[in-house]
Amino acid sequence: MFQIRTQEYIILGTFLVTLFSFFFAEWWMNTSGAILLVQPETPRFFLTCLLAIAGALAVQAVVVFSHINRPTETNTFLLLGSALVMIGAALVVIFRFEARQIGVWLVVGMQTLMGWTVWTLLPSVSPRLAPKRDDGLHRLLTEWESYRHKAQQEGKQFAILSVHTPRSLTYAEREMLRLHLRLQDTFLAVRDGLWVLIWDTDYHGALRAAEHIQTLLRSSFSLSSRIGMGLYQADGETLAAIAMAADQAVLQTYEEGAGLIAAATPPDVNDAALFLRRRWAPILVEALQADIPVSVLAARTSRRLSLYEIQSIKNELRARDEIFPVREGFFLLLWRASREEAHFVAKKVRALLVAQRIDAWIGVVPDTFVPAQLGDNLLQAWHLAERADDEQPVQIASAVVGE
Repeated sequence: MFQIRTQEYIILGTFLVTLFSFFFAEWWMNTSGAILLVQPETPRFFLTCLLAIAGALAVQAVVVFSHINRPTETNTFLLLGSALVMIGAALVVIFRFEARQIGVWLVVGMQTLMGWTVWTLLPSVSPRLAPKRDDGLHRLLTEWESYRHKAQQEGKQFAILSVHTPRSLTYAEREMLRLHLRLQDTFLAVRDGLWVLIWDTDYHGALRAAEHIQTLLRSSFSLSSRIGMGLYQADGETLAAIAMAADQAVLQTYEEGAGLIAAATPPDVNDAALFLRRRWAPILVEALQADIPVSVLAARTSRRLSLYEIQSIKNELRARDEIFPVREGFFLLLWRASREEAHFVAKKVRALLVAQRIDAWIGVVPDTFVPAQLGDNLLQAWHLAERADDEQPVQIASAVVGE
């Protein structure tokens, strides 16, 4: 979107140079030349072209400054239309009526620059001219290279979001979306959605950005969306590899129906514990205030579970229970679950996994209350799962961390 703003400023600059060159330098600085324009023998077509240029300049003067303050689709189309009128009329005056002064040639250069800018801006403004998803990747190459070079220098990560929508976004919708992203983030509209680059983020930051974009599309534009996330280095080191991973994550949401946002690679245990400490803390606060027991369960599996398998486990849980997948298994937060109830759920979950030919070892930390200790409880549950074996596949903590 920064590219669109830059092109609009180019049009503003060419407008100002044209205004000075074509009028001040050629006619208005020469009083006798201005008088000659209204002589009877002056070609009416010549005057019509000059009036068209003057009208286009007047329209651009109003539209450009109002558009900078409040970008709208109408302003953009008026800007492009006035630029095309100015280009056509200026070229007719120059070549048909043989104007050869220095200012006129400067106008030719400005109109050439304006024409190129309009041509490159049109696909970004009109959804019908938006590139296909694969073609959009070629337009992202410049942004990608700058992101990758900066990430290597500063040792940071960034994410690519593949956003699929039923239709293309209009210019006004894209402008509103741009206002809800950070300045260092960028996106490119394609015919069936967006490509979004999120700078300096990990799995959880990309997930929050995807949820924010999805909420905005649904609430403001009544657009459903499916989003796939790919992380630099975690899912590849090239644009094609990460974009393919993000698109494959979107396909998982269509094929398995386990949610509208999917990641190419789930987070590891430590990252998940830090993320869930913030995400599940409000649940623990509510449980603490209502004096309701809450237990934490960590399941280590023999292979990575698919979204469909995660959803099948979710279907067997209660409405207030929470499940979160990691690369080696998943975490569960069991609402209103005492030590005995948590043990029962752990055996039930393991039986469900074994029935699908998935080995599982489970660690349980019962009666979790303190929100600040949730991360430690999650890691303790995972360490219990690592100590579990086939003889005793379910390990329950004897005491909560901190007691």
